[in-house]
Amino acid sequence: MRKNSITYLFLICWGVILHVCSCSSPGKKTAAREEHIGYVKDSISPYGKKIRKFGNDSVYSFDKEDRLSYILYLDTATVIEKIRFEKGRKTYVEYNPFYSEGSMTSEYFFSDTNTVSSRIYMRDTVILTANNPVRCNQLIIDYHKNGKIKYFGYQGFYAGQGIPVGVHAEYDSSGYLSKTKDYVYPVQKNDNEISTYIIEMEFHDNGKPKWEKRYTNHVFYDLPEECKKPTGTWKYYDVNGNVIKMIENQER
Repeated sequence: MRKNSITYLFLICWGVILHVCSCSSPGKKTAAREEHIGYVKDSISPYGKKIRKFGNDSVYSFDKEDRLSYILYLDTATVIEKIRFEKGRKTYVEYNPFYSEGSMTSEYFFSDTNTVSSRIYMRDTVILTANNPVRCNQLIIDYHKNGKIKYFGYQGFYAGQGIPVGVHAEYDSSGYLSKTKDYVYPVQKNDNEISTYIIEMEFHDNGKPKWEKRYTNHVFYDLPEECKKPTGTWKYYDVNGNVIKMIENQER
């Protein structure tokens, strides 16, 4: 009698389970999930042709081939704010500088290798040029495809204008220093116009200077490179770093 009661109770429980499962069909589960996803066509925003919005957390957009082209994170506390893709490959990431490591603001990627080509950091610092403190707000680092640093330099402000600041360095793919540009901003002591200038240096393979040239700062005046003018003393060096030639350029 006891055995029959246990069997009867088991059959009742199994029937309840089957009834619950039949009421929770896959279609209804999908419908419940879709309530949090909106799918719309978009023709005016830079996000892409099609957009899917996941609640209040993120927006995904797609190109004409339905490949992911853009992700926008709506939560302001996230480390990453935006990601862009091209033909399915990540090309750009924008970070929240207050939540990212090292205050990194953005990364760019080589489209063919998907490796980092450039990083930009938020840097609130001061660099002295000609004993004149100039405030910087960005550090830019570019990379070769093998991962070695190709270039680094600071961006800042002088006379209310955004400009490159301090020494900017370029490296070859082996990691050796090949060239530098020093952006110098003197102190203006009176109402007379002062000239900012750039000191360019190139180096021998052994790291010794090859030549040192000074130009007017065409970047500060928003002029193309061909408009820069030679100024000051130019110096040329042998492979041991000894001066072998000097040229005096007259101010024009």
